[in-house]
Amino acid sequence: MGDQRRVLIVDNDEFVRRALTRVFRTAGLPVTAVESAAAAADRLRGSTDVAVLLTDFDMPGMTGMDLAEWVRREVKAPVLIIGMTGDALRLCRMQEAECFDHAFLKPFERFKEVLDLISGACLE
Repeated sequence: MGDQRRVLIVDNDEFVRRALTRVFRTAGLPVTAVESAAAAADRLRGSTDVAVLLTDFDMPGMTGMDLAEWVRREVKAPVLIIGMTGDALRLCRMQEAECFDHAFLKPFERFKEVLDLISGACLE
């Protein structure tokens, strides 16, 4: 894995966290998965090893949108922020928001595109 930076997965659904972790690790990417935006913010504070933040929109407390906005304000290292949601209206909100680089509807219909984006960012 060498100089690869990691993927930080944020989703309160344990099944989603485990499934995405397994897929990205199988693709050779270093992964950390957490259950909340607050846990992700704690992980990101002072960190430079996260290349990609893959966050769900709907989570208790701090939402994925809140987290993405916080990252843009507080994290100095470059982070590709990808939002994911199971709701089409929330997808539109994420696509319009300046804090997300990309947003996808769950379950991923274009998973290869997601994997290529994440792989590329981890290798930069």
